[in-house]
Amino acid sequence: MHTVFMMTAVFFQLFFVQQPTRVLGEVIAVDVAAMQLKVKAAGGEYTVVVDESVICKRVAPEARSLEGAELITLADIRPGDRVWARNITPSEKATNLVFSRELVLMSAESIAERNRREREAWQRRSIRGEVMSVAAKNREVVLRVADGQSVTVKFKDGAELRIYPPDSTDFFSAKPVELSQLKVGTKLLARGDRSQDGTVFTAEMAVGGDIPRPTFGQVSRIDSEKGEVIVRMQDQTAVIKVDSETLVRAMPDFVLNPDRKEPVRASGKGSEESTRRMTLNPSVILELLRRMPEVKINELKTGEYVLANGPRSADGSIKAIFVVRVPVPTGFDSNVSVGDFGGAFSNLGVFQ
Repeated sequence: MHTVFMMTAVFFQLFFVQQPTRVLGEVIAVDVAAMQLKVKAAGGEYTVVVDESVICKRVAPEARSLEGAELITLADIRPGDRVWARNITPSEKATNLVFSRELVLMSAESIAERNRREREAWQRRSIRGEVMSVAAKNREVVLRVADGQSVTVKFKDGAELRIYPPDSTDFFSAKPVELSQLKVGTKLLARGDRSQDGTVFTAEMAVGGDIPRPTFGQVSRIDSEKGEVIVRMQDQTAVIKVDSETLVRAMPDFVLNPDRKEPVRASGKGSEESTRRMTLNPSVILELLRRMPEVKINELKTGEYVLANGPRSADGSIKAIFVVRVPVPTGFDSNVSVGDFGGAFSNLGVFQ
């Protein structure tokens, strides 16, 4: 799950009373001598000024109240931490300058550790597929999973269902919905436990959205300043938008090149079963992507092939979750379709 959602969800639970003004976001700089910090929030960048009487508290990502919060100082705050500047007095001279008497934060390290645990939990205890039917009164959904099997997903009492808007991959933007609002054809990812025979899945949380098929094509132009990669695919072109959240990776030669003999291992296991899981299980594919060599957008070259996926914006561009440079094998057909090439990647969609 994305860090922004995890942080904000906790803070809204901690402080549900609306404040007249507030600054909630990521610390980008701290100046202890000047008694101020810069915060990147949803409304832009803010300078938060404090004085010697400021109260600074640090809470764990799992916290549901300020009980047990650790008292810290301004010098303990680091760039990357998430902070809520409370008890704010806006400046009359500048809209992006505020004075705060209390700072509550979560450290970047604790957020990263929580996200790692959350990611591992989703990988170990998740199921994904296409919604085939919805029985809202029974709190049940039937999914068609990757191998074509139908699985009944039963939602626990209190289980949360969220749906992404069409143009976002940010988990914070996924809106809570009632099960009755879930539509047939929606791609759904659920976390919970599967029955021994594999036909029933008990869900404690689920998130869904309309996940587009991956885009596979040849790079025709790169605009590093705009963060755009334009690819050509058969008789069409697509604009792939890359930002700081996008996984940009280089697929090793041996993954597709039949002349190379190195084995592809999904989880450190060289068995045929692990290779089968790699081609079918999106969680394993995503973990494989994370382990691939990282590249910068300006290191991509015209004429190379890339595979990308993410939601489509209103203008048709792709807000990429991942972009992978693909070493095409000898004799590669440039008219190959995504269905022929990227089937294992098709379910990755917005589920990171």
